[in-house]
Amino acid sequence: MAAIPAVPDIEGTESVTLRLDVPENTARLTIRLWERFGREVRLLLDESDPAPGPRQIGWDFRDDAGVALPPGGFVLRIVMDDRSHSRIVHRNR
Repeated sequence: MAAIPAVPDIEGTESVTLRLDVPENTARLTIRLWERFGREVRLLLDESDPAPGPRQIGWDFRDDAGVALPPGGFVLRIVMDDRSHSRIVHRNR
């Protein structure tokens, strides 16, 4: 299977847009975010049989309860079946 392409670190103040390409025949796609101490703050996406092709997914720096998160770094983890990739998302100010 092909690896998930590298995603550069992402920065924003009010929101960010994640861009990825979902390969054909992907059975499951999940995107999760954690704060710097390891607490999961957001399950951004969890799809079975996602549509293949380019995707743009927005995150407004809110947690699963809808509470705005403070500035800082967050760990982004994209998992497509047995492939995964992690990056840092920075909320500025």
